[in-house]
Amino acid sequence: MKRLIISVAALVLLVAPQLALGSDVDDLKAANEQLTKAFIARDAAAIASMIHPGAVNFESAFPLIAPEQDTVAQLTNFYKAILGSLEYLIVLPYNTQYKVVGNTGIVWGHNTVYEKAKGEKAQTIYERTTVTWVKSGGKWLVLMAHSSPLPSGQ
Repeated sequence: MKRLIISVAALVLLVAPQLALGSDVDDLKAANEQLTKAFIARDAAAIASMIHPGAVNFESAFPLIAPEQDTVAQLTNFYKAILGSLEYLIVLPYNTQYKVVGNTGIVWGHNTVYEKAKGEKAQTIYERTTVTWVKSGGKWLVLMAHSSPLPSGQ
């Protein structure tokens, strides 16, 4: 009986961290899907609310953020300006991978992006993406994002 209890306890100790990790990966996947849906809906406020206030590279990837002002409001205005110039935007992720280490989540893969700016021709973009998330206050927030077009013919 004592052996059985020790075996069960050992099994629980080995399996429990994996179950918790699985839950974090599921939550990260849901957050990433929510971000994709917000882009497709061109919902600037939803996108801005998913970005960590300490996100990396605001100077290059985002507008210059004035620290004394509300980051979410500034990002909302930034995305409204960009997304408002589009007639439509469709993002189709594929080969998406997820990894969680502590409170950091990494999502990488490929997207096919269909977009049409007002008064312009529609275009299709094939891209690689990497998004680094951080879990803050129980919520996954984007810390850094990168995308680049795939080389021709790939």
